[in-house]
Amino acid sequence: MKWKKNPEGEMLMCSNRTHRQHYLTAAAVACAVFACPSLPSQELRGGWTANFPSNTMELLEVRQEGAGTSFVLRNNSGKHVTAFAVSHGAVNHTIDYFETPGDLAPGATYSLKIAKQEIAAGESALQLLAMLLADGTAQGDPGEIGFIRAKHLGRMAEVERVAAVLNSSNDLHADDPGIEALRAKIGSLPQSADEAISSTRGVHLGAVDIDAVRTAGTRSADGFLFGVRTAREDALWKINGLKQVPVVREGARPDREQALSDLRQLYKSLSVRNQMLVNSPTGGLR
Repeated sequence: MKWKKNPEGEMLMCSNRTHRQHYLTAAAVACAVFACPSLPSQELRGGWTANFPSNTMELLEVRQEGAGTSFVLRNNSGKHVTAFAVSHGAVNHTIDYFETPGDLAPGATYSLKIAKQEIAAGESALQLLAMLLADGTAQGDPGEIGFIRAKHLGRMAEVERVAAVLNSSNDLHADDPGIEALRAKIGSLPQSADEAISSTRGVHLGAVDIDAVRTAGTRSADGFLFGVRTAREDALWKINGLKQVPVVREGARPDREQALSDLRQLYKSLSVRNQMLVNSPTGGLR
């Protein structure tokens, strides 16, 4: 799998489609079709239609806003939505609430902003690809659902690995050599699903078998890779940020040792959250 950065600096997977992340956390998505025997179309302002199954999402309004277009979507499922994916032409978008305290409640709306250059001439239809619910159920394309759930698993596994690295490195200080040593322990970004799986094999997440990702299909493997990559990139960014903290306390600002201690505590808290998720009725893969 190859990777590139878009103009906003987001890491995207290269294929014959464009995959857009919308950070709540965000997820890249892949080419898929929502499996539904009957897809009602709704004629909307500007000639746009929405191919959404009933009792899922509804497109309420299309607004032209400067350099882009906003699509106001409402949750009509009657349930709390934790992630959903839509597409237009050759571009897919995923909105994912996985690492946020909330979700998209019944009747709530989300405004999806799409840049003008992402909408090809003549495009006029949105399609719902997948929708994941807080009760652990999901609707849509199995590959799309598998990608999102495996991405969640990849992020949890990498967070557990980073937490273990930080908590086993109490001998390292927050000076420049110590920060570089931490970066080396975290490692570089994985370039393949096999590399991502191998690097997190020693992680314990309840009864979850990380090696099972290998046999779950290409889309699930891609999702796991994406989850591990983005979580590792986050960790490296946070560790690099320690260099911006003064070595010696200045006024109300913490010194580096305190900042490193805070980082260790953050990952301990994230680890506790992960363990609660994997022991929940949805097994963490909501």
